Amino acid sequence: MRLNARYFDGSNLEGQTVDLDLSPSLAVIRPVAGRGVLPAIPSSKLFEIHRSADGNRVDLGVADNHDIHLMVEGAGVAAYIDTALPALGVEAAAQKRHASVRLLAIAGGVLAVLVIAFLQLERLVPVLVPLESERALGERLMEGFVESSDAVCTNQVGRAALTRMVNRLSPEGTLPIPLTVWVTKSDWVNAFAMPGGQIVIFDGLIQKAQSPDEVAGVLAHEMGHVEHRHALRRLVRAAGIGFLASMVSGGVVGDVSQQLLVMTFSREMEEEADTAALKTLASAGIASDGFAAFFERLAAEDNESDPESLLAGSTLESLLATHPLSKERANKIRSQPPLQSISPALDETAWQALKGICSPQQAKMDDS
Repeated sequence: MRLNARYFDGSNLEGQTVDLDLSPSLAVIRPVAGRGVLPAIPSSKLFEIHRSADGNRVDLGVADNHDIHLMVEGAGVAAYIDTALPALGVEAAAQKRHASVRLLAIAGGVLAVLVIAFLQLERLVPVLVPLESERALGERLMEGFVESSDAVCTNQVGRAALTRMVNRLSPEGTLPIPLTVWVTKSDWVNAFAMPGGQIVIFDGLIQKAQSPDEVAGVLAHEMGHVEHRHALRRLVRAAGIGFLASMVSGGVVGDVSQQLLVMTFSREMEEEADTAALKTLASAGIASDGFAAFFERLAAEDNESDPESLLAGSTLESLLATHPLSKERANKIRSQPPLQSISPALDETAWQALKGICSPQQAKMDDS
């Protein structure tokens, strides 16, 4: 069976339309436009990044090449892939277990001079792109994400609990841009920051957390990405000068919200977000233990306690894949001096309300 797919290799955000032939041994990729065949991929190296709830879309990655991403779409495509590739990700998991954390490569085959230019361009984003333009971009991307996601959670009591946590972590004026936090109904254990102060948390992460402090730690980390404008910088790095020119001029930019789901940050960016998160938690009087514990527990559950990287090679469809956490980073979080005065990020009533944010409406929560 020939499948319809989009092939991304890190050189741009649009990708190219391809036909995908899957067999237990090889994945053969043929561009729809033009001639030739892209390099075949051993099927054992494919691993699943994400699949839609209706089974009509599956995102695949390649274990030894983090640039490549296949977005396969079609009626019943998930069921077909499960049949065609029963051992999906076995070799991929083994290879990723011993891989070090890598930076997201810019473009396969791009000259080193252009790579350096793009890196410098990325660092100029805070100077060249007004906050108002980034905010407008974030709102547009969020609209696209809401349209394509399964559901945005609107339980009023749960939203009130989330707002309480957000306000405690980020009092008005703390960040250079207003913050908007969304929760979407999905089992995916993940969260990510979009440009312009937009943060998305998947309900699977909230349900996986064992305390409000764990959610607060992840949320504070995403706020760190917002503070340093990392999402916009990564988009500029991937799309280059044209994207930046369109942003500065206020032009229309293509919807890239789905690509943000699988876009990773560099080690430097993750460390910057960690540092910002620890300051945020300390200012809010919330212990940082939950921050480290959440990541460490996910890694332990996935049996990936590699001595070089606690989270290297995670096979979970989770925060670990897009937010790799090295042993050094975990130790840094754990080594923070104890705070003189701490309290849980939410009381028990508010915590249970947040856990029910994707449920039918609840009774009103106490405002205390």
